[in-house]
Amino acid sequence: MIERRENEGKVCISVLPPEHCYISQDTPDWTLRQAPYFEYRQEKTIADLRAMGLDVAEDVSDDEDADAEEDDARDRFGEDRLGDDGKGVMRRVWCRS
Repeated sequence: MIERRENEGKVCISVLPPEHCYISQDTPDWTLRQAPYFEYRQEKTIADLRAMGLDVAEDVSDDEDADAEEDDARDRFGEDRLGDDGKGVMRRVWCRS
């Protein structure tokens, strides 16, 4: 993941765990330059999301019926997306137009 926050004269590169990355099956090669879709999912606590400056409502729901069919198909191991520990999934999505 490449993210630019301020120009400090350096480049920081983060290694992304492949199990948290979702890439379009129409991507022609490994470089991802022509990928029409790339998503990075990361589990964060509600407090972490608020510390990042995101406005998270007090009544966040963990409604399991709201899961999309695509998410269920990708969930090979039956893992919970939002548990009793107050964690949720943060998604960053890049789409090519």
